[in-house]
Amino acid sequence: MKTVYQLLFLIVIISQSCTRYDKASIESNPLLNEFNTPYQTLPFDKIKPEHILPAVDICVKSLLKESKRISELKDAPTFENTISPLLVEADKLVMVISYVSNLNSANSNKDIQKAAQKTETKLTIGLAKMVFNNKLIERIKVLYDDRANLANNGQKAVVEILYNNYFEDFNELGFFKKLRYAILTVKGSTLSSKFSKNLLDENNSYELHITNIDELDGVPQLAMDAAAETAKKKEKEGWIFTLHQPSISPILNYAKNRDLCEKIYRAAVSRGNHNNDLDNKKLIKKIIEMRIKTSQLLGCETYAHYALKNRMASTPETVNKFIQELTTAVKPYAEKEIREIKDYMASEGLNDEPQPWDYSYYATKLKEERYGYKDDETRPYFALNNVKQGVFDLATTLYGVTFRRNAEIQVYHKDVEVYEVFDENKSFLGLLYLDFFPREGKNAGAWNTNFKIQKISNGENIRPHTLIVTNFTKPTDHKPALLTFGEVSTFLHEFGHALHSLFSNVEYAFIGSSSVYWDFIELPSQIMENWALEKEWLNQWAKHYESGEKIPDELVDKIISGKNYFSGLSQFNWLSRDKLDMEWHSLKEFPSQGVKAFEVQATKEYTFMPRMEEACMSTNFSHIFAGGYAAGYYSYHWANVLDADAFVLFKENGIFDKITASSFRKNILEKGASEHPMVLYKRFRGSEPSINAMLVRSGFKAN
Repeated sequence: MKTVYQLLFLIVIISQSCTRYDKASIESNPLLNEFNTPYQTLPFDKIKPEHILPAVDICVKSLLKESKRISELKDAPTFENTISPLLVEADKLVMVISYVSNLNSANSNKDIQKAAQKTETKLTIGLAKMVFNNKLIERIKVLYDDRANLANNGQKAVVEILYNNYFEDFNELGFFKKLRYAILTVKGSTLSSKFSKNLLDENNSYELHITNIDELDGVPQLAMDAAAETAKKKEKEGWIFTLHQPSISPILNYAKNRDLCEKIYRAAVSRGNHNNDLDNKKLIKKIIEMRIKTSQLLGCETYAHYALKNRMASTPETVNKFIQELTTAVKPYAEKEIREIKDYMASEGLNDEPQPWDYSYYATKLKEERYGYKDDETRPYFALNNVKQGVFDLATTLYGVTFRRNAEIQVYHKDVEVYEVFDENKSFLGLLYLDFFPREGKNAGAWNTNFKIQKISNGENIRPHTLIVTNFTKPTDHKPALLTFGEVSTFLHEFGHALHSLFSNVEYAFIGSSSVYWDFIELPSQIMENWALEKEWLNQWAKHYESGEKIPDELVDKIISGKNYFSGLSQFNWLSRDKLDMEWHSLKEFPSQGVKAFEVQATKEYTFMPRMEEACMSTNFSHIFAGGYAAGYYSYHWANVLDADAFVLFKENGIFDKITASSFRKNILEKGASEHPMVLYKRFRGSEPSINAMLVRSGFKAN
């Protein structure tokens, strides 16, 4: 039976080459031609969903055709005759794929979803075909073995990443094993795409519709205004709350109505676990089985062993040791904080067993009592335009860069803004797209991605176009967008990713900022969050959106003094995800007890409160099942260690010290994946990082 499936798949692969496109259809496809726009930006008004699949198909075929031509060369392999032409074709394909994936995440609809799903299958099949090109692999292997003699570190890095990530595992595989790999890869890609679509559809379909204002007692007025506008747009009376974070948090943190908190909490934690068409449990089983088979096929003990080969941590043993080390340090603080909340609940008259939806409300209330402020007091000082200017000015102070809005550049949605970014010497550095607010067709959360990646081509430094996407509290008819302190930190985080892209200064896009090790890629983002807790920075820009008065010193002091409020619980919950990820990807066969029971067993050490029957972290854990973080979610904690240690240098030299910032830019932000990340880090910091700085910053006792 397996042989039949393999032969059928081979027929599918061959059939991918049968579609023909005439010259007119190619010339009329905006994704396949030079953009007549400022800075060669994407002409969003001209690109239609029907352009996507042909563009991907043509780019994939072009890459495969070039691969075949290279493999048949009689000349000895060199970087110029083997790698360079591959990169040219790959860059064209990446541009199209970036457009598709970005739009599918930030402004999707049914047509875009269908095109994206077909695109992913087409792309996966096309790339899988390359592993059958033995002659090409042999040529790349020759260059890999002789990489010490290549012209520079950039070429060496390209060859190492290309061979290690894409070809090394197939060097000794026979035809049918390669075919098996291709089948598994295509299936896995399709399943992950379906997982993501299910979550997006569930987010879009959920409404908590309230018509009685008494049920909203305690909910901040700003959140109620936003919910009222959502209801108005849907032509309904009252208020509609959704599963986007700016909608969930105000209810869980402030609503006095426990039933209301329970409803939205249950909806949020049970996404993908309703035994309906959008259920993700069967998809998880298939995804894990595909990954187990893939790792076994490639001679790896588990998928974690396979995924971690090209990471700073390098082995599951290192990651598990790291997680356990943090767990040991954090757990006593988490236990203490849980006891504090339970005691406080009892003192407030909640005598029955506290439920998961109770904790945010009482923790927020206790925080207000302990530190004397609430989010609604800080929001007026965090108007989005002020925050944005404060973040821009911080980049100007540290790196000398400036930002200028360009309203003439096309965008994919009216909410999106575009800024030209200029370096200290006034040279053009790149474009920054900003997409702040939630809407239908937009995934939850926040992220940074790129429409164009920096590279040097024919002596010209092609500058990047980078995009920050968030789901911040929306403006209303009467008030601007007023952010929480957490949203300010989120903006800084994603802005750090954007700077990583904007400052990239490598020769090949293939080794740009997005190609660095995944447990290093969060360093540039997380280090920026440190400034959110620096009074010297907040005092520069945080002003009341109506009066213009600067944020009171006593309020800033309260924010700073409360920065580690219940950080033990927060970190401990985060560690539970690290642990769950590693447990899923350390399996050698799918557990017979099923998804939920396995999750309960895997995270039992991290459970402090009653488990709800329908709650399932795995079914909405898109980072590891649809977002590329499989056996890599620990990366955020790993980067916590790096950024805390790195920021110590800024604290020692001054948080606005240009020399320190210049060193960080030169040694980290500009280098992409041109050298091993630990080499880059030590060049900046002078030594390997210590866990102590992170423990101290979090309010824990250092070793």
